[in-house]
Amino acid sequence: MTRINIRDLNHSGEGVGLIDKKVCFVPGLLPGEEALIEIVQKKKNFMRGRLVEILVPSPHRIEGGCEHSEDCGGCPLINLDYKEQF
Repeated sequence: MTRINIRDLNHSGEGVGLIDKKVCFVPGLLPGEEALIEIVQKKKNFMRGRLVEILVPSPHRIEGGCEHSEDCGGCPLINLDYKEQF
């Protein structure tokens, strides 16, 4: 497991952080969150991670209204407060 701090969101709504000076994209995480992730893909210039556990949630995290949101990925910002999405 690897610890990550999320600094931003990419155009697909994935959390963006740095691990060893390399960009890492993690679906399901929001800016300001700290989490444990599993690295699932390593490329020359970036990595992808899978969320294992949120250690410090964003103050803008809300409970999503869809029971399938963790599995389908169709609404990546469902857990982000509506005002913060803009």
